[in-house]
Order: sequence, then C-alpha cells, then structure tokens
Amino acid sequence: MKTINKPGDNLGGGLKLYAVPPSLVTSITAGILTLSGTTEVIEIYFTPGTLNIETENIPSSRDRAGGHHTHKITAFIPKRAQEVETELEDMNNHKFVAVVMDGNEQYWAHGTATHPLRFSYSSATGSDTPERNGYTFTLEGKTIVPPQLIQDPF
Repeated sequence: MKTINKPGDNLGGGLKLYAVPPSLVTSITAGILTLSGTTEVIEIYFTPGTLNIETENIPSSRDRAGGHHTHKITAFIPKRAQEVETELEDMNNHKFVAVVMDGNEQYWAHGTATHPLRFSYSSATGSDTPERNGYTFTLEGKTIVPPQLIQDPF
C-alpha cells in the first residue's frame, strides 16, 4: 500500500526569488539544478506577500502542439530608484529560469535552459501617499515540464 501522509507543517508564500540566465544552467536532473556559475544570477527582493505564482497544465487534448505547462510569476518591488530601474531595464524582455524558495524553504525551478521564462516589468508612483510606489514584475512562459522541486542551488 502507498500512503501520502499529512505534513507536520506547511507554510505558503515565497521567501526568495532568483532569476538565472539560461546560459548558466548546465542541467536540471533528479532534483538538482547545476549551474556553470552564479555571478550573473540575480536575487530579486520583493515585498513579502506580493509573490504570486500561477501554473497550469494544458493537456495535449487541448493543445494541437502537445501538452505544456504555463508559468506566471509576479511580485512587487517597493520604491522607485535609479539603481533598481537600471537593473530591471537590463532584465526586461530577456529570459530566465526562475528559482523560488517557498515558505517551507524548498526551492522550485520554473522553466528550463531550453524553455526559460520572459521577464517584464512596469512602474508606478501612485497618485496619493497610501498607494504603492515601485515596480511590478512578471516572469512568464510555457514549458514542457512543471515546476521542479530542487535542492538549494546556491
């Protein structure tokens, strides 16, 4: 008999997000993300509670090209600043493998070296003091694999 047991604890949300250029990804196999280096990896700070991860499995019966998984990761970076703007502009319209550390301190890879996610962002200052001032960014794309549970790659 196989059993799926109740976990001792389970915390939702995301704690950290990394954008990994696909050229650095050597492999993602058996729960291990192997990188050729980490100097170009970007750790993105976001306001706690704003990270939203949407994934969907599109079965081959609904897609003429075959089944796939859609990924959309969004979050908010507070306070507009020139150094943040420069980094985000460098990332804009480029592709990355997104690595998320969730509330259970488990790492998940979204995307692969051959099917990375595209980065985009927008900024706003709001029209009044209580409104958000900062950047909303998105990493999104289609892959043939779902998010993969991996060991800490850093």
